[in-house]
Amino acid sequence: MANSGQRMEIGGDHSMGWFGGMGWISMMFFWGLVILLIIALIKWIMTPKPSSTLSALEILKARYAKGEIYKQEFENKKQDLS
Repeated sequence: MANSGQRMEIGGDHSMGWFGGMGWISMMFFWGLVILLIIALIKWIMTPKPSSTLSALEILKARYAKGEIYKQEFENKKQDLS
């Protein structure tokens, strides 16, 4: 049978790519997700972290609560701090 000028490729005459006609939607979704992840990473890096430094009085109270120092020592150091 003669070919009538049309070129037939393996798999038919479908030139839609791997995802059919929806390949561009998949690509847009992928790049949108990449961009959102980059933005989220930048925001996370730029957000100021809460300070973990405690005041001397807070440390003193924590030590007293843990039983590391007695009440008399707590009161003396508390007075020194004020």
